[in-house]
Amino acid sequence: MIMKNKFIVDIKTTVAFTDAHLEISKQAFNPETHPEYFHLSDKGVEYDDSILMEEYEVNVLANLKMTQAFRLGSNKKFGGVKTSLLKGYDLRAKGIFIVLDKDGNQIALFSGNTSNSILTSHTPLQNRIVHVFRTNSFFSTAKLAQIGGRFNSLDLESDPISWEDVEKIVRTNVEEGEVALVKNPNPAETGIFLAGISEMINYIGDGRFDTQTVKIAGLQNTLLESVTGKSTLITIKNPEQLLTILRTDFPLEFIDGKYNKFVGYSCFSEKILPTLAKAWRKDGYSDKINYDLIIHFGTPSPVDPVGTIRSNFTTFFNEWEEMKDFYEFAYFKSPVEETGRFEIQGFYQPSAELEEQSDGKFPMGSVVSYDDLVEYFGLTYERQVTV
Repeated sequence: MIMKNKFIVDIKTTVAFTDAHLEISKQAFNPETHPEYFHLSDKGVEYDDSILMEEYEVNVLANLKMTQAFRLGSNKKFGGVKTSLLKGYDLRAKGIFIVLDKDGNQIALFSGNTSNSILTSHTPLQNRIVHVFRTNSFFSTAKLAQIGGRFNSLDLESDPISWEDVEKIVRTNVEEGEVALVKNPNPAETGIFLAGISEMINYIGDGRFDTQTVKIAGLQNTLLESVTGKSTLITIKNPEQLLTILRTDFPLEFIDGKYNKFVGYSCFSEKILPTLAKAWRKDGYSDKINYDLIIHFGTPSPVDPVGTIRSNFTTFFNEWEEMKDFYEFAYFKSPVEETGRFEIQGFYQPSAELEEQSDGKFPMGSVVSYDDLVEYFGLTYERQVTV
């Protein structure tokens, strides 16, 4: 005799969940077994109960504007979720999450929208297992968006949250003042604001974006500028953008000529020679064209822009000097002499803070020479080979 699994419900034939189904669900999925889904009072909602709710009531909530605040576009794994659900509804899994205000008025369905849509369109099921929360004094729709986003991160079987979703939710929270900053902040206030953004990204994404430092720094810088109305850090995403900015700001200085070309690249020493070789190849391996390389720092962290620039440049300096030693004394049989046709003209300076710390010597948006940065940061390199 085949034993029936009490946790799995055939929703292709079941018309309604019963009280017995609800009880099994409550025993399996509750604040003790899955605290990450229930202990949310600091975010403005508190768990009330898990109940059976009629389909039409849930669909009213699903159609509310607030429900769409947790994801950009549709669930990319809709087909997979549908296939899994139609094989059998697992009563041990999370149900649908809704929130009511203190008077019992429905505010939003903040998790389970995809499952509800599938149940509505592809099954005869006329009710839902619903986890009901109520607002407390900390509630805001922006915080609810954080929760909805985090639930998408926790639910790997569905569509884990994307960076675009996280960015949308963080922007909403800044716009609504959940992470606030005065228009003319001091460094401490700025640091608290940027740290708040980092913490929110970690919470919403459940840590999945913690290593995406460039994306985080870019979002922090954009939001900092939007609040203060001041540009203190220039983000460079690619060489084309760098050269466009330089040619706009210095129209007479960075224009290609018949025998001179400008090349941009990021601060990675191992890619410099291949980048110059590619430019040389593009010009037919000409021996008459000189190439000036402008290097950018990408997206320095707005938390410590000068520290980021110093760290990146120091790494570049040590690797570049070592590589030159390697080519001159190890890779080639005899010492080689540079032609002088391929030069690092300088590094694009993206930081207002570095301009201030250098007493205006390195204006933000200017190109600073390699030697000037070496001197400013006090760098030295000990030759590994003596001649």
